[in-house]
Amino acid sequence: MKRLLAVATVLTMTAAMLAGCGSSAQNAASTASEPAVQESVQAPAESQVAADSEAPAAQTDSDKVYRIGICQLLQHEALDAATKGFKEAMIEKLGEDNVEFDEQNASGDSATCATIINQFVSADVDLILANATASLQAA
Repeated sequence: MKRLLAVATVLTMTAAMLAGCGSSAQNAASTASEPAVQESVQAPAESQVAADSEAPAAQTDSDKVYRIGICQLLQHEALDAATKGFKEAMIEKLGEDNVEFDEQNASGDSATCATIINQFVSADVDLILANATASLQAA
């Protein structure tokens, strides 16, 4: 039961991150190109929902390979299951050819988590899975 809950939590967080990351990149691009004074123009809600639902499909059809860094605090049955479930969900969503994992284990050392996360940031990975509290705090 705990394993199922851990996998469900990871999948929910991943979906939220993917949804949030896509919209924030679009907002940043539109903000940078618009003048300082903006007019409030809103599209009808139906067309906005349709545009949002079409955006992920367009991204997954491309040949982009998403680089995903995985930082796991230590080897543990529950953490291993969560990482496995996350990887399976990403492969299912993005396709096996469109995803590349860099999985690293900190061997129980929170300082090593910070080093691993900083390496992921420097390498400009597309997504980071911080598996365990110390990894999440470092991220």
